Amino acid sequence: MESKQNLDSINYALNPAAHPETLQLNPKRIEKIIQSHAKQLSDFLQNIAPNGETKPRTKAICEKLESSSAKEILQHKLIVEKKHNYIKQDLKLNEAMQQEIAYKCEQIQQLGILYTMCVESALLSHLYMFLEIYIQAIREIESKHNILSFQSIAHKVFAIATDTLMIDGDFQSDYFFFRLDSCISHILFDEYQDTSIMQYRIFEPLFNEILAGSGTKDSKSLFFVGDSKQSLYAFRGANISVFEKTKRLDSMRQESLSHNYRSKKAIIDFVNDKFANLYKEEYIKQLYSEHSQDISGVVNVKLYEDTGDKEINKNAVFTDTLTQLNRLIESNVPKKEIVILARKRDTLHEFNLFLKENDSTIKLNLDKSGKLINQPSIQAIFYVFKTQEYRDEIKLIESRLAILQDSMQKATIQQDFSPQDSRLKDSTESLQEKLRKARNNYKFAQKKLNKLLGKSYFDNQYITIPQQTSTYYSLAKSIKSIIESLRFYNDDCMELLEIASENIDIKNIDSLFEFIENRESVIMQEEAIHAMSVHGSKGLGFEYVIYLDYEAQKQNNNEKILYSYNDIFLDSIRIDTTTKAMNIYRYKTLQDLADKKERENLQQEYNNLYVACTRAKIGLYIFANKESSIATHLALKDNENYGKEILVKRDSKQAQNNLTIISKLQAKNTTQEEFLQESKDSFYQHNISMQHKQILGLSLHYSLELMLGFGIKNPYTMLNFSYGFYLDESMIVEILQKANNIFKSSLEKLLYMDKNTIKCELSFLQENSIKRLDALIQNGEEFFVIEFKSSQNISEALLQEHTAQLQSYMESIATISQKKSQIKGYLVYLQDNVAVKEITL
Repeated sequence: MESKQNLDSINYALNPAAHPETLQLNPKRIEKIIQSHAKQLSDFLQNIAPNGETKPRTKAICEKLESSSAKEILQHKLIVEKKHNYIKQDLKLNEAMQQEIAYKCEQIQQLGILYTMCVESALLSHLYMFLEIYIQAIREIESKHNILSFQSIAHKVFAIATDTLMIDGDFQSDYFFFRLDSCISHILFDEYQDTSIMQYRIFEPLFNEILAGSGTKDSKSLFFVGDSKQSLYAFRGANISVFEKTKRLDSMRQESLSHNYRSKKAIIDFVNDKFANLYKEEYIKQLYSEHSQDISGVVNVKLYEDTGDKEINKNAVFTDTLTQLNRLIESNVPKKEIVILARKRDTLHEFNLFLKENDSTIKLNLDKSGKLINQPSIQAIFYVFKTQEYRDEIKLIESRLAILQDSMQKATIQQDFSPQDSRLKDSTESLQEKLRKARNNYKFAQKKLNKLLGKSYFDNQYITIPQQTSTYYSLAKSIKSIIESLRFYNDDCMELLEIASENIDIKNIDSLFEFIENRESVIMQEEAIHAMSVHGSKGLGFEYVIYLDYEAQKQNNNEKILYSYNDIFLDSIRIDTTTKAMNIYRYKTLQDLADKKERENLQQEYNNLYVACTRAKIGLYIFANKESSIATHLALKDNENYGKEILVKRDSKQAQNNLTIISKLQAKNTTQEEFLQESKDSFYQHNISMQHKQILGLSLHYSLELMLGFGIKNPYTMLNFSYGFYLDESMIVEILQKANNIFKSSLEKLLYMDKNTIKCELSFLQENSIKRLDALIQNGEEFFVIEFKSSQNISEALLQEHTAQLQSYMESIATISQKKSQIKGYLVYLQDNVAVKEITL
């Protein structure tokens, strides 16, 4: 609704005084007049009956006319059609009699139209009254909380931008726009087809200033981007007439983009063929870009007979949809490049339930499921905080309760009761109630956490996190502690930790969750298939689009409040009180508005289908009821195809072209000067050119560094993060098995010394070159230098080379430690069976 400042612009539309023809009448009075005329018609029919005898069929009609309510009379077949076969046959009507009956029915119809106007006037009067109450209530709420909603701001800006505030002489909008124009050189509107009339009127003075050249700056411009075929938001106030009006402004130049740069040839052909018939001369045929023709693309249509049974229709469509989804997934099409579209969100929710029952491995990013705060790992972190919060609350209440109970016990022993003791008793009961609630909350949070962690219902795992009283406390540190404790090393948790680190003013988990309420899950964006309404997909593009519609098309003309405009100004508001059976009682103005709204709704439906079909880049699959909207409007045929489906199985782990590999390990030996000055680009470039065996060797060394140097028993997650883009899961598991084999070798006793004596990946300077030891173990005065090798084929020459390398390392350690006689070396070959060779100086 418009704000109070806007009421003047709609007063005429809502004020009953604007309809003087109905002021002296009211619905009840009209109802009585209709019943009186119906009685007169009944009397006439009985009077003209041959021989004064009214046959039963005609008599029943007369009784119905005399005993029915006004609404029932208006819907009677005789009144609607102004004739009745029974009456004609029973009364043997001549031409004059038929004309008289038709005339009397016409009188009742005219009264029906007047009755419709009276009801409408009464409703408008009540609507105007409720509007004023509503606006006053909104104002009080805004004033109380000192806030303005986005819509309220828009209404206030509208009041500034129009003459509304000039009535009292308090504000001059012309001067306001003069000042504003001096600060603005260029205006660009995107998605302009969804602009509302109110938004247009806010900006119209600026448009006029720029177009008239009356501003103080040169080279000003207006730029509008929009497509009338993609206007979907009429239900939010968007009005396509704004788009058309803007195109007619003076000095405006219109340009159209003729080439489609998103979709492949088959999809462009399908869209051209189907929508040219709907939009007629307004449609501009899309041309192919060079990109569109490298792969032909595909459009497949599958239609289903309408059985009249919703469940049968639904299961047929959903079953084939699931089959197509699996074909795409098996071809390793990225899940983020697949979207399921539907006209209604209910259809998507039903398909989601179907998936859970038939293939739970496929996840849909639907509604809240794609939000960061709804991911299991993030929820688990939240409930870790809540369990501690409730535990702390329970301890606090218990301590207070103990003090109160102690005081009451002393008073009981001394038999010294006072009014204060009565208050103590009340306080005790209040604290006991709070304690009960806190314990219930704690139990709920604990059970929720158990479920999220896959624990038993009866498990009571408690995770310690830093206390807020700590000098070094921060929310981010607490989250980091939980992530490490639960080993939640995934992208969503890293995202949560990053947000908490960047927003240090957020001190508790509830505030953080409120802050990230609308943040999307990183994992769901990659690992789930998108499912959204056509409105939600607007502006997006996907490689493969699956469109679902299992329901037959329904005529849905439920618009009751109709608006009449004079250009961009609201002229009147009408309420359609008629039902389908009483459409003949719409007066001309109301009928014209209803017809106009029906055409607009049909155009919106065309636009909805156009947006759905143009989201696809490579493939469009339509699974629909033969009587559905898309099937009837686009004249689809079962098994209709454009192009040819070519699903080439992609390598799911294939690295992208020019992939930059980030490694924490040094890739080559260099001088210290080179080591310090080497650019990152060349360092990464060198890594890119590494052979697969070198990557295996680096990942194996990294595993040993984590296991020996940092005491991490199972470094799978960290290894996957560092090398998962090169190695698949089976390779990573194999590497970890090889690394674990060293603990079962002849070095077992040596490796199980105090872990603090083991240093891994230790760099040192030798003859102006940076060298690196795989592992150095110190046990008192003894040093053990270990060199790991991943070589599979060990020749004598290779063994001599490795021995010489290790001996040079041992000599460097001997020089540094000055204890040559107490240094031992080991070459460890990490094959399926670990081979260890001791080396001496």
